Amino acid sequence: MVSHVSSNHSSQSGFTMIELLFSIGISALLAVGTMSMVTNMAMSQVTHQFSINVENLAQDIREELRDPAACLATFGGITLDGSTNAIVANVRDANGANVFSSGTTYYDRSARLVRVRAINYQDLVLPSGRMIVEMQIDSPQGALGPQLLTRTVQVDTEKTGTTLTGCSGIKKENEGPWQISSGTSTTFAGNVGIGTTTPAAKLDVKGGLINGQVNCRKVDSAIVSGPVSANCDADEYVISGGGNCENPLFGRRALMSLNGPNDTLSAWEVNCVDMDPLTPAGVTTSQAFAVCCKK
Repeated sequence: MVSHVSSNHSSQSGFTMIELLFSIGISALLAVGTMSMVTNMAMSQVTHQFSINVENLAQDIREELRDPAACLATFGGITLDGSTNAIVANVRDANGANVFSSGTTYYDRSARLVRVRAINYQDLVLPSGRMIVEMQIDSPQGALGPQLLTRTVQVDTEKTGTTLTGCSGIKKENEGPWQISSGTSTTFAGNVGIGTTTPAAKLDVKGGLINGQVNCRKVDSAIVSGPVSANCDADEYVISGGGNCENPLFGRRALMSLNGPNDTLSAWEVNCVDMDPLTPAGVTTSQAFAVCCKK
């Protein structure tokens, strides 16, 4: 007997070539996307750190130039006029030593000082003036591509003729005296004076403001019978005034006449008159007061 065995071909599981290629393509796209995202994140971090380092380097230079001796060592002798454009190779300290140099990298070689120059000079009250110090900083690493940033600081100057003989950056309070305009405005230990070189308050204006208040005083006259004036000093003028009437007898009334400042604005006059016709002469007394301010 011959037995016939039927072959049962079952389907085999697996990827076809098309499915395999499709899977590889999807994986490649995901890999490329992930790598692009990681690269962008890394570049963003590098850019952010570069910006921080630029600000730090610029601030370090500003701090150095706030020292008048360092500022003079850096810019001494340059010409100050309407066309000032002075490039300096080094920012120096008070002893004349180079602290920051053009072409040198700082902050782990991530920020390079390209150029420091003085520009935009303007006369104030001679011999004082003001200029702008411009700092150009770039990235030497190349990964960021062209990255040139500019930062500035204002610098107050003194000059003889057109030659810079003194300067300092924006000062902090209590950093010592500096003069804005010769003999007119000076600050000492954070105090500012106008018309005085020895200011006694944050703002001390000769003949004007002291510590934010008007330099005025109240002047009282003597108490007399009849008209009386409260007089200011020769270097003062009256801005307002008033007076009092004294009525020693209970129930008596007095009329006060305020004549106000006279033509010279140096006094305030008051006259009190008793309203009761039975009051003996001289019973009602007058007193004036004036608010006198420095001229």
